[in-house]
Amino acid sequence: MNHILHAQRFDRTKPFIGRQKELSDLTNWLDDPQAPMQIFHLSGMGGIGKSSLMAEMMLVARQYNTTCIWLDGRSCTQTPVDFLEYISSTISLEFWNNNRYSQPLELLFSANAEQRLLLCIDNYEHLSLLEGWMMKVFLPKLPLAGIAIILASRAPLSLAWKMNRFWSGYVTEMPLTHFSYEESEAYIRSIGIIQQKLSRALVRASNGHPLALALTVEAALKKKELSPSDKQIVSQTISAQLLRDMTSLELLPIVDALIVLQHANQEMLSQFLEQEVTLQQYRAMQEMSFIKTGTEGLALHDLARMHLIQDLRIREPHRLIALQAKAIAFLYRKLQSTEQSSRREVASRMLILCKDSLQLDRMYADLTVEPHQSFLESIRTGDLPILHQILDQWCEYSVDAWQSSLYHEFLDELAERFPESIVVLRGSDDMPIAMFIAILLYEKTTELLTQYFPNELSECCDPDELLCDPDKADTFYAVLGAATNDHPVLTREELVGLLTLDRLSLLGEGSRAVLVATNSNLKRFLLQLGFSLRPTLSRTCDTSYAQADVLELDLRNDGFGKWIMTLFPEPPGTVYKELSEDEVRRLLLLLHKPDALQDFVCYFPGVKNGLELQKHLLSILADASYGLSEQDRELLKNTYEVYPGNAVAAANSCHMSRSTYYRHLRKALSSFSKLLRIKN
Repeated sequence: MNHILHAQRFDRTKPFIGRQKELSDLTNWLDDPQAPMQIFHLSGMGGIGKSSLMAEMMLVARQYNTTCIWLDGRSCTQTPVDFLEYISSTISLEFWNNNRYSQPLELLFSANAEQRLLLCIDNYEHLSLLEGWMMKVFLPKLPLAGIAIILASRAPLSLAWKMNRFWSGYVTEMPLTHFSYEESEAYIRSIGIIQQKLSRALVRASNGHPLALALTVEAALKKKELSPSDKQIVSQTISAQLLRDMTSLELLPIVDALIVLQHANQEMLSQFLEQEVTLQQYRAMQEMSFIKTGTEGLALHDLARMHLIQDLRIREPHRLIALQAKAIAFLYRKLQSTEQSSRREVASRMLILCKDSLQLDRMYADLTVEPHQSFLESIRTGDLPILHQILDQWCEYSVDAWQSSLYHEFLDELAERFPESIVVLRGSDDMPIAMFIAILLYEKTTELLTQYFPNELSECCDPDELLCDPDKADTFYAVLGAATNDHPVLTREELVGLLTLDRLSLLGEGSRAVLVATNSNLKRFLLQLGFSLRPTLSRTCDTSYAQADVLELDLRNDGFGKWIMTLFPEPPGTVYKELSEDEVRRLLLLLHKPDALQDFVCYFPGVKNGLELQKHLLSILADASYGLSEQDRELLKNTYEVYPGNAVAAANSCHMSRSTYYRHLRKALSSFSKLLRIKN
């Protein structure tokens, strides 16, 4: 008999997209005649599609006549008795007409290869207190064949599972990532949107996050386009969902820190926030759906960081500017105290922070795209055919036709002799979509470059600089940055921007970059970045349609930090502090007087006048996604917005005694101060 729990709930109403590897793993188990016990664990940030995949896996199992049971961890108290009672009542409710078993739990304990069972537990993190009991008591009672368990939770499985020598061998982990471009496009086509321009806009707005994609498509279906306000709504919806993962206001500053620092360990977070981040807080952050843990500490998932930044940029631009300024000053100090060999990593983070403030010409390179699409890698042997195609496109707008073959010959020889000089950006299919060639100048590399670009080298460097030993080399000669013009989501200029941002971090170790440029857009872009320009001494490097110039950025002798701080609107050393309780009280007392609030505008970067500051303060009191608890918002609204100057009415409205009201009001003011940061 085909037993399905909630069959109608999980009937497919829309085509299921992606997750083929995960579905294949389940199908392999269903096809296995022995059907040994298997535990599948789905993990990933909120809205990534864990529940949808679990539902699809149940539908697949249904086709194999497998009994399916679905449980929600949020619906069960964390005690063994309640868990077993929850399963029993669920089975009794769904299979009430089955007289085969005297007790509901027999359905689980009697499973075998002929009568298989799939037990699905969504929101498994809510049963964390039962993990020890489940591994030691519950699972050992189940048959070791004919049963599969699917657990879905935000964070990866705990170490208790991984360190258990018996049960770890039964676990298959399935961390879910965002959709590839092809999967996003397939979803859009399944809905009925076929306009290429609109489809591309939808993919970019969602960045492949399943929930964001669904919301974005829904907005487009209503209007047949995607307006900026639609994008704002989507970003804010995702951001609010991420922040709802947190139950404690004390964790919000850590999220703020990770937005601007990219990653940080416990010590670094404490230094940045100027207050201790406890081990308990650090571990609580590790349990968040949008946090990943690596060798360098905690980091936001790329998509989470992107949506949180977008949300801050829309709703709290002043706070984002303050966070970025604090982070750039913090990293500036770190750069000065870090060993030279480790400076590139700090430099890379500073560049990512600065790119938001760079108002650069985008005709040649666009630095605005978030650098989460891919990581730059070394060239592989099989990359050359595609890289030659990309080089062909670059030659069309960069050099005269007769020079094209020279660059192709150079690429082949460079890939063979100095492959470390070529970095590649890859698309979702792992194929190259862009490359950057920057060569560290020393005796051996100069020998190769002289064969192909003797005039350019003589314009850029003195002979002594070209013939140094590798361990004394400090100058990179930039040959080209090239990208496909056929990427479905990113423009060529955005791809070149990603390459440029990464390669500039090479200079963080104390290096110089030089090149000969003929493209006027490239010259303008580099001048805006702080490169110096000088005319070439001869006309031998000119093209038939443009004059060549030498562009140089010399950051030797610890010049990187000073250079990058000139790109940021805030001066180095700027620090921010939390508003004191008295200052917050003064600010809120003026809530209904925008003219008086004008005196505080100077403390809020991005706020132009008292009226804007008033709107900002009111939005914090009205919007839960800022992080204030419902009780704190109610207290502050009644005290300063609804009944200003009337503590008796405010306390009555909050249904509190006067003493309780004042005690909780102090707590609310303290919480509010953590959301407002001003300059010393």
